[in-house]
Amino acid sequence: MAWKGNAQGASAKADHWHFIVGLVAVLVVAAGLLLGVWAWSSHVKAESLADCRSQAASAARNVKAYKTDRAAAQRRARAIPQGDVSDVKVVAAVDKAAKPSVPAVPSCSVDDSWSSLRALAQQAAQVAAKADAADRGVKAASEKVAHDEARTVKAHLDKALADGDSLLSGSDGQVADNAVRDALKTVLDQAKAVQADAKADTNARRKAIQDLANQMQAVNDSKTDKANADQEAADQQAQQAAVAAPAPSSGHTRGGSASTSARPNGSRYARGGSRSGQTARRGGGSGGGYTAPAPSSGGSGSSYAPAPDHYTQEQIDGAHHYLCIMEPDITSGC
Repeated sequence: MAWKGNAQGASAKADHWHFIVGLVAVLVVAAGLLLGVWAWSSHVKAESLADCRSQAASAARNVKAYKTDRAAAQRRARAIPQGDVSDVKVVAAVDKAAKPSVPAVPSCSVDDSWSSLRALAQQAAQVAAKADAADRGVKAASEKVAHDEARTVKAHLDKALADGDSLLSGSDGQVADNAVRDALKTVLDQAKAVQADAKADTNARRKAIQDLANQMQAVNDSKTDKANADQEAADQQAQQAAVAAPAPSSGHTRGGSASTSARPNGSRYARGGSRSGQTARRGGGSGGGYTAPAPSSGGSGSSYAPAPDHYTQEQIDGAHHYLCIMEPDITSGC
């Protein structure tokens, strides 16, 4: 009976140790499982955090690029001079492309759970895609404006060159100083070189247009100066001709016919007259010569009596004969 009791005691001790070993094994397995879960969770969170931050960084870059390109496109569109694009709608397209707004870039924190970080990463990816699409749209609108501006300015330069050539050929001999035409020829050659250069940008062509406009204005100003000078010279010549021309006279003039007196039958006195004319000059004798009016007999003055209301033909002929003797050089018909 003593042996049987010892056997039962030993069996109980063995079962106890088996329980303890089994419990320890269970605890070790549980601890391993917990450690594995923690390690996996930490790895997943780290990956989620890295992915979230990467997506957020990409979104921030795209948003910054969009804002930069949008500002540059609007600034460039507003700087284009009026008339240097074919249609204002081309410029308006830039403002339309610049309207989309982009949401704020999400922030990724280490305190967020891995599931939250994954959701934030998806939001950042959407922001990046939206910013990229908006950036591509504003770039396309800006490039369209640039191409349209280049074509329009090139057409303006073509017209300026044609106008400059026409002015150069049509102003020969019409300018006050031919140096302005020589300068226009030089500027035309320079502008044609710019137009032929495929690498010349819009600003270079615009400068060539301005240089041409300035020199063409100088030629037109010189044409105006010459026209004014020619008109002034013509006015002075006309004034000088008017001063030099003899004034009209109702009296006796050299070579004129106003003092010529004709007899009723049209005959005239010959130069030298007759003897009776010489007698008349001395104041004596009789005949057909001219006799000066006698002094008035009234009063003490020496004035002549008033002229009669009319003269006889004989008196007129006598006066003409007297003038032919006294002033033959200025009396006609002698």
